[in-house]
Amino acid sequence: MCVEFQYNMFGTNIGSLSLKLKKNGRLDSNSIFSKSGAQGSAWKQAKVNVNIPSSNTQLVFETVSGPRHLSDIAVDEVKVRPHTRTDINTQTAVRNLMSMFNLTGSARSLWSTK
Repeated sequence: MCVEFQYNMFGTNIGSLSLKLKKNGRLDSNSIFSKSGAQGSAWKQAKVNVNIPSSNTQLVFETVSGPRHLSDIAVDEVKVRPHTRTDINTQTAVRNLMSMFNLTGSARSLWSTK
């Protein structure tokens, strides 16, 4: 699946913004997206491809702000989609290449789409 969102991290003493998975009630310590420090005044777009292992999984945005009131972190326009169009086209192209060259065994794993 693809998670798309807009984020803004502007000010002084900006902390961090992370996107993590929460599986079966436990927050994963690894981030699937992470930014830290000031990123400028303009909104930025993020696209993150995520492999969701089970239906009991949540996406969690985690922010750590700086020590003063001058650090702003915001998230907006969150969209969750099955795949981006580019991902589907890439997977199709890789499958076609694997078939064209008749890749088998260990050579095939070099071209995995996962």
